[in-house]
Amino acid sequence: MEIVLIMFIIVCFFILSKSLLTKLIKPVTNKQKERIKNDEFYKNAQKKTFKDKVKDLANKLPSKELLDDKTLELNKKIDRLQLETNAKEVRGIQTLYFLAVFAVSCVLGIMFGISIFMIGIVLAIITWNYPIAKIDSEIKKRNKAVEAELPKLFSVLYYVYKRTPNSSLKEKVQNYIKTSGDLFYKEMMIFINDSRSGEVYALKQFKRRVPIPVVMRFCDIMENRIVGYDNVNVMQNFKIELDQKMILKSEELIKETDKKINAIIQGSVWVSLFLIMTVFFIAQIMSAFNS
Repeated sequence: MEIVLIMFIIVCFFILSKSLLTKLIKPVTNKQKERIKNDEFYKNAQKKTFKDKVKDLANKLPSKELLDDKTLELNKKIDRLQLETNAKEVRGIQTLYFLAVFAVSCVLGIMFGISIFMIGIVLAIITWNYPIAKIDSEIKKRNKAVEAELPKLFSVLYYVYKRTPNSSLKEKVQNYIKTSGDLFYKEMMIFINDSRSGEVYALKQFKRRVPIPVVMRFCDIMENRIVGYDNVNVMQNFKIELDQKMILKSEELIKETDKKINAIIQGSVWVSLFLIMTVFFIAQIMSAFNS
């Protein structure tokens, strides 16, 4: 009887404690959790990085809408990389970089002399060219990546499309880029996004965006095959040509690697000889002093 009474008291104490704690510390409901997540997302969305602040400031700078050849060319480069910017914004960023470095150069020139000021002017010019140089560098890297990876992709597509022109080019590209390099992956993701409007449209956009010989021939051949032309012989000849180029590039890479290895070996030999001669002369000098 006493055991039952003790158990009853313990259960009552547990229930009362739970009810009191529930009132003091209310559990978070699902709606409250969702509201907290939305608030955190909104706060993170409101936070701007340094690049975002620079872009905002660049857009606020007064500038004229120029339609010269350089501006049109810059817009083409931006479209080539599918960047979320425009020529006006890039020009504004260039102006900001130049003015910032020029202002610092003026202050340092007053403090330390004209030579520091002249160095600052050179740096200001370099920073002015930096945004466009960065875009040009990215385009060159992507072109090299496309030239290196596209023959391998075409080799895969050749064995598929020589049987039937009704295969999904989008799916084959998606499967291939899972194991490709990052730059080629970025380029082909643009192709995949364009293919939502049709594979022929994506090929035409790819050829317009990346106007290098291998891409233009690839797009023409694949477009003709997709629309139903029997150009298997053309595909075969193009594949043989690409395979030969890949072999030549592999041989060139092997030669360059051999040259680097030979240069490293020769350098290590000369360094070893220099160290031996240095130790020998030091030993001779030490023996002369000791005698």
